[in-house]
Amino acid sequence: MTRVNRPDTLLTELREIQRRLRLLEGTGARAAMAATTVTSVSTPSALIPARPGEWPATESPDWEGVVRTLVFPGQARLVVEAVSDLETTGQVRVVVGGSLVGEELSVTSVLTRHLVDLLAEDELTEIVVHARLTEGEGAVRVAALLLPG
Repeated sequence: MTRVNRPDTLLTELREIQRRLRLLEGTGARAAMAATTVTSVSTPSALIPARPGEWPATESPDWEGVVRTLVFPGQARLVVEAVSDLETTGQVRVVVGGSLVGEELSVTSVLTRHLVDLLAEDELTEIVVHARLTEGEGAVRVAALLLPG
């Protein structure tokens, strides 16, 4: 009953059914969008800050682990972005399970992006991006994103 002490009419019942359908359709559309979003991401990954000034950094002349992750066995691709402060240069390298992968990459004040193909063989493998300062007084900044292979 929609009104106190009055029985529902066909019209009020129809309106109530339409209202419930609209609610269900809205919930279904949101659930479908959420399902699409979840299934489009094949592996979980953290988002990195958009501003390079907020990326993890080092001012050390010695190799220092700046970002790291753990992965299960398989192939992957690591996107490494690096930049240094003005009048500063540095280097970046990728270490997988304690072994250097690829070459040491030079870093300047111009943002660069490098793709590094990886193969993790152990049950749980650590990937670490190291950086170091080679010249200047500033910092070397690094961001990395792991993509499925």
